[in-house]
Amino acid sequence: MRIERIPEGANERGGAANWPLRAPRGAAGPIADSVATILLLAVRIDNFDALRTSYGDGVAAEIAASVRSFFQVRFDDAVGMVGGVIRRGAAEFDVIARGSAGCGLLSVRPEYERIKAWFAACARVPVRAQGSSVHVALSWACVETDTDYDDDEVLNLLLIEARGRIPRQRQLPPAGGDVSDLPARDMAAAATLYAELNAAALQFAWRPVRSLDSDAVLFLRAFIAAPGNGGQIETRDLAYRSLERLGVVQAFDQAMVAQAIEHLAHSDSHSVCVPVSALSFRATGWWDAVLSHLAGDRALASRLFIALDCTQSFVVASEAVDFADRLYRLGCRVVLEGLGSGQIAIATLMALRPHVVTLDSLLLRLSSRREPDEQLFRRIVGLASSLAPVVVVEGVDDGERALLAADAGAHWGTGDYLGQASWRGPSRAEHRAAQTAAFSVFSDPFQRKQEGPR
Repeated sequence: MRIERIPEGANERGGAANWPLRAPRGAAGPIADSVATILLLAVRIDNFDALRTSYGDGVAAEIAASVRSFFQVRFDDAVGMVGGVIRRGAAEFDVIARGSAGCGLLSVRPEYERIKAWFAACARVPVRAQGSSVHVALSWACVETDTDYDDDEVLNLLLIEARGRIPRQRQLPPAGGDVSDLPARDMAAAATLYAELNAAALQFAWRPVRSLDSDAVLFLRAFIAAPGNGGQIETRDLAYRSLERLGVVQAFDQAMVAQAIEHLAHSDSHSVCVPVSALSFRATGWWDAVLSHLAGDRALASRLFIALDCTQSFVVASEAVDFADRLYRLGCRVVLEGLGSGQIAIATLMALRPHVVTLDSLLLRLSSRREPDEQLFRRIVGLASSLAPVVVVEGVDDGERALLAADAGAHWGTGDYLGQASWRGPSRAEHRAAQTAAFSVFSDPFQRKQEGPR
């Protein structure tokens, strides 16, 4: 069996194995072969065990089969693209495709870019299970080879290599005590939030981080919200925490960062800060497109702060440091949010060396001119200042707290006293509000009419 063909026995086409990958339909042989390469992707459904616990083995297996079918359908419909899907286990499968030759995956390989778009679509479009909308979390890694090998053992070894490159599974946040139906409620909330995102019913609201003694703005902190009936800001914090508990937050975070980049590219806004979950803050395939965009526009990257949100999830320091280093090299800056609450360890703070540390609002409230809390607050500000160039005090809601934060040695703050949340933040030109880039309606361009993940 030649390496340019998918192995027999575990495919999704009802037994029709050995699909040729050497050339696309109608392509001439020798010329096409000389510019061909084979893309080998190992894929894992990260939340398969949680789905099995919530819905049972049979339903979880149907969901996994629907995910594999999602990719195979796109291969079937894609013009000029050849490939297929191999099942490797209950929660694992491989994707093999013919790609264009190039200098490794760092070059733009259209077939790989298309497949990554399929991953985003699969995560954002629900799978139907027992009358419910279920979302899956996917991780993957890719290796490649040329079409000259004859030994199928090479193919299997390369797929093993790819599987070894998949980031390890993260431990999910606790489900919340003995609430037996919480996973089902979380999945319903997740499906609603993704539906709002896909329909462009969400948008950013902004809260400025300002100097405590001038009108200077450090950045606009973005948070996701929906307009109420009267145009008021309705946050989606609770639904976002559902995404984290289920482990299906990476596609959402990637979309939010991409939207923040879009905002920066089309507005005269100050720098912006967009938060991502600790579950997402690591170098995975989800970030390829974002990092590529930032690498091509360093001026834009220098206006982007990415905040590490540890409110509910622990951060794995080694993974976070590696990802932060990549962001630093591109010119981005990293914010560690909410010191004093959540799942933040001082060791993590020391390892990351973020540009900005924010102090949880509770610290300022507790210190309100009372001993010994005020002295403790001063020491915390001093500790944070020794670990990051910029310290931001959250919860500066009145003049007294602004003075207290400044007396403790802080220079930046956020809260109602310094600027309430609004749909439009102040512009750098000061004479008008910054324009807000509208979210786009999401559509999967490769999806068959009247057919989604089943």
